[in-house]
Amino acid sequence: MINTNKKYLIDLGGMPFTLSNCTRNQYRLIAHLSNEVDINALQKAVNLVLPRFPMYTITINKKWNSLRELEVVDTKIQVTKYQNKFQPFNIKSTEPLFRIMYGEKFICVEMFHSLTDANGCLTFLNSILACYYEVLGQQVDKTNIISFNSDCKDIGLEDSFFKYAEKTKAKINPAKSLFSKSFHNKCKVLPDRQGVVVTYSLSVDELKKVAKQYNATLHEYLTTILCLAVNQLKSETNSKKCVRIQMPINLRKRYPSESLRNFVATTQFDTKNTDKQTILNEFKKYLKLATCDNELKAFMQNAVSLMHGVLRFLPRFIGDFMLKTGDKILGEKANSTSFSNIGVVNTNLHINGVESYEFIEGTPFYISNLTSAISYQNICNFTFSKNTQDEKFEHYFLEELKKDNIIPKKVMIK
Repeated sequence: MINTNKKYLIDLGGMPFTLSNCTRNQYRLIAHLSNEVDINALQKAVNLVLPRFPMYTITINKKWNSLRELEVVDTKIQVTKYQNKFQPFNIKSTEPLFRIMYGEKFICVEMFHSLTDANGCLTFLNSILACYYEVLGQQVDKTNIISFNSDCKDIGLEDSFFKYAEKTKAKINPAKSLFSKSFHNKCKVLPDRQGVVVTYSLSVDELKKVAKQYNATLHEYLTTILCLAVNQLKSETNSKKCVRIQMPINLRKRYPSESLRNFVATTQFDTKNTDKQTILNEFKKYLKLATCDNELKAFMQNAVSLMHGVLRFLPRFIGDFMLKTGDKILGEKANSTSFSNIGVVNTNLHINGVESYEFIEGTPFYISNLTSAISYQNICNFTFSKNTQDEKFEHYFLEELKKDNIIPKKVMIK
């Protein structure tokens, strides 16, 4: 049983996502399995795992930007059947800010971004999967997996921004979006919160082979292809605006951290070029600068100064207004699209029956498409989360892949 009176602050990485009525601030991680889901075993696994993750069994204080823990009981968090449409979380209730859902052959965790980033959620999902297979009586290799019966204490609760923030001189200006507008694909938008999700399966081996030909990583190659797809849309107009791709940077890869909360930076890549190799070279040069120590520590210091020094102590209605205004200027609306690449999932759960993963961004509000990718074994699932039925963007993306003899396979439409 968890102390229901305990309160602690939202981590600095989670502060920008506290607009509870915005489904853009939710996301889903799905594990596709080889066998049908045993619902009773899943529920038992969830009940066993939850006490190990007190940083997620919480809700947001109604008046102030802090969190309070909820009492976890077996009947409180029920696994539910998967729903295609994102439903906003209600912070005025005592319900947790995540959902655990299932389909015929998949298990899904839907998470509110103020609790954790995709890497924290992936750790949570893998712990549930490992426990699920143990409940079914299977042996599980728990390499890179947190066991439900491991010591929980305060491990994972750290806000690592405070640990690594440092006043350094950055070369990248995060406010550049105020002065240079990016190209947006204008198309008919679906009614509020009605999104479309389309996922394509790509061969990791084929991607690596092609990326190697361009002397690029998978992330560099896929980002370049996205830029080319946006350029194709742009060519249909007279726009002279830049193509801007927003992407998160997993800070855990650079700075040792046990945090299971938000620990990511964000950056935005601009280009007006249309040649593939030129864009790739430009992006490689930019990424090297954006991920250097000075830039990342400056990003964390800015978060400490703004989020902890200003927003932390404001009533929620004022903080929400400031965040919503900032989001329109510097957030989603400032970009042509975003690309969230979790990278490779490094576990041995394929032995038990996990075939692949899928990462779905919440329905966008200001732009038509958000994109994401996650790889496991030889499968890279690339997902488009859209607020439109328009298929031009994904069509151009797929056509660019086919030019390099990469043939995507549509695997999921939600």
